[in-house]
Parts: sequence; C-alpha cells; structure tokens
Amino acid sequence: MRINAQSKLISSILSPAAKLWLRSLLEGISHLDVAIQGQDRQLISGYVPKVYLNAEKAIYQGVHLDKVQVWAENTRINIGQILKGKPLQLLEPIRVVAEASILEEDLNQSLSSFILANALNDLLIFLLKAGGIENAKEIVRASKIEWRSLTLDHQIASVGGIFTPTPGEQPTEINIRMSLNLQD
Repeated sequence: MRINAQSKLISSILSPAAKLWLRSLLEGISHLDVAIQGQDRQLISGYVPKVYLNAEKAIYQGVHLDKVQVWAENTRINIGQILKGKPLQLLEPIRVVAEASILEEDLNQSLSSFILANALNDLLIFLLKAGGIENAKEIVRASKIEWRSLTLDHQIASVGGIFTPTPGEQPTEINIRMSLNLQD
C-alpha cells in the first residue's frame, strides 16, 4: 500500500482513537472533540503538527470542569518505540495553550476530590505557617479535614470546612477568605 504524502488517513483514525482513550480517563463528560491534524507522512515520522481538544462538563479524578480547550503544536513523539510496544514519550518540550472554565458549582462538587482537597490542605498549611505555627504540616496531616463549601464573589474566594484534630476531639469550623488575582 502506497501512502500519499498529502493523505490524512492516519489522522482520521488517530483522532477518534485519542477521543476514546481520553474518555476512558474521565469519570464523566457531556461533550468531547479531539482533532489530530497532520499528513500521513508527518504522523508516521512522529511529528504531530497540531492537536486540538474541546471538552464540556468533564470530570477528571473527581475534579469537575465546565469547559476545557487545549491546543498543542509541533509535537514530536517516539513513534518507532511506540510501535514496538514502548510507552509514548515526548522527544522535545512542547508549548500547550489551555483555556478552562470552572464554575463555583463545579468547585463545590470537586471539594472531596483528592486533587482539590490536597490543594486546600496545602493552602491551610501555608496559612498556619505564616501565622507562626511551626509544625503546621504535621498538624494538618494528622487531622481530618472535610471541606464543605467554596464561594466566589468579586475576586474573593471563601472556603469552609470542618477540622477535627484527632478522633474524639471537638471539631472546629474553618473559614478561609482570600482575594484572587488573575495572572498569566
């Protein structure tokens, strides 16, 4: 079989395959588009000119996302090794542009996720250390923290939860209020 240099047969197969693989990583999604663009000869050599992903209402490891768009260009992968059963590897750094929309409702649904709960615990450790508590990390790690609410209001975020130092001790309500500043 001869492959025309301008053919896009492989990208027409790779895009749905990548979409299927991504769906398998997600706990839920309402809409997903994946486009891998490139000519057959480029893709066979391990060069992927463009990858585009658009997702709506995605849930990844308990984190709820309203909308996500990702673009990557000029990706080089180890296609020869992949064909021999080796894992996919990037051969050089790539620039990825991502845009995500997360609603307050999504954040509240994500509070019990490992990723967001750990980030909030790390924030609490930082704040306790800033307040002069030397063993903040040990205190937080030994405690049970149940994050219950997160609100966003005009560049102010408020996070609330219940902090139980050790089993049998009286739980304490935690409220963290912080201003938000969007940076590049």
